[in-house]
Amino acid sequence: MVLQSAKELAPRLLALAVIVCTGLAMASAQAHADYLTSSQLRHLFPGQFDAVWKDKINVTLVATANGRLAGETWAKSDTGTWAVRGNRLCISFSAWTKTKCGPVRRTGDWYFGLIRTDGSPRLKFRRR
Repeated sequence: MVLQSAKELAPRLLALAVIVCTGLAMASAQAHADYLTSSQLRHLFPGQFDAVWKDKINVTLVATANGRLAGETWAKSDTGTWAVRGNRLCISFSAWTKTKCGPVRRTGDWYFGLIRTDGSPRLKFRRR
């Protein structure tokens, strides 16, 4: 094995650093590319959705054009409001939850929103 001098290794190390940084930047851009813009959110809403709240409760949601929101589970129902503020979806219900806002990302047919601090979504939904 032949040891190379620092002068000979420098160009190779620089090239490796550029490749690694480029890969990380592309991965970061891809991760953020899945988040919906405000116009995409406004195109998605109003509508009817099958949803899962906090990975536990199956909910049918109906969002109307005037910002009203209705939710129904097998045992309960509630009404509230929805709005798009910037690139964030905001929802609230009279009894179920106070106003929660957050970005929404899409994976396949499912949308994930109102992300908790641990990275998990409070709300998972798809169009009916």
